[in-house]
Amino acid sequence: MEDVVFFFTFFYLHASRLLTDISEPGKRSVVMGVNGFGNLAGVIGSQLYKKRYAPRYLTPFYATLGFVVAAFVGYIAYRFILKAANAKKLKLASGKTAEQIEAERLDKTRYADAKWTFLYGL
Repeated sequence: MEDVVFFFTFFYLHASRLLTDISEPGKRSVVMGVNGFGNLAGVIGSQLYKKRYAPRYLTPFYATLGFVVAAFVGYIAYRFILKAANAKKLKLASGKTAEQIEAERLDKTRYADAKWTFLYGL
């Protein structure tokens, strides 16, 4: 039972990290939509386990598994996207002087992940 609790806790803890790591509302909406597939596994999956599917419950199991796999694929794709964004920002920063980097870091023109000095946590 502890494994199940840990697995579903992961989605909620990960969601809080996603919300704090992404400042732009459009990006945040997409990411939370992907995260929602993990939540759907628990919500819809629990409603599918009806007596008519007994004793093996394959149909509800595969439906629940599909939601979890969709969320996992979304997380993996998101990780690659963030890794590519970090690489692009590092390449841009590599041609800058220390003074330019410090000026960008302290400048209020761009905010959070819009700055080229901001790197996503992986």
